[in-house]
Amino acid sequence: MRWSKSLFVALPLSLLLCAGTATAGFKAPVVKEVQDRGEIDQIKCDDMTEADVNVGDSLNFYVTFSAKNNAKAQVTGVRYWFWSDIDYNRGDPGITFAATKEFKDGDGIVQNQTLKLMRSSDYVIRETPEKSSKENILVKYDVTFKPFNADGTLSQQEEHFFQCGRYRVLPAKK
Repeated sequence: MRWSKSLFVALPLSLLLCAGTATAGFKAPVVKEVQDRGEIDQIKCDDMTEADVNVGDSLNFYVTFSAKNNAKAQVTGVRYWFWSDIDYNRGDPGITFAATKEFKDGDGIVQNQTLKLMRSSDYVIRETPEKSSKENILVKYDVTFKPFNADGTLSQQEEHFFQCGRYRVLPAKK
């Protein structure tokens, strides 16, 4: 898939985690394409990562999560948005995400740690940007979770945590 200058790709992935049986089931992602980045710009971030990357770098994007105040929570879903101003990976397949071994082994439960939930496929920077900007590549993740109550029961109230990343692609050195 070749991405146009304003192509925005959202990869919602439903993670069906059953609290009662503590087993995780994964559903194939549904790809949603939008012709502008308006939806991604409307998302308010709880956590922001910014980095500079170079032509030739191979990137992996990670979705991480920490339960508030070292509490315990069960992740019930993750939704992704990826946008780039040009096709930096020069026509390679689009980004895909997979659950990490730690996330699968923990049955979606996060307690007293920061856990890497998902890891992207490799995204190799092969193109020089038209203009370097901290908005060359944008990634945003919506992690939905249910905290555990003080008595150890799982809350029925679902909450959201938005993690974001901005990547500036530096021009190739001459």
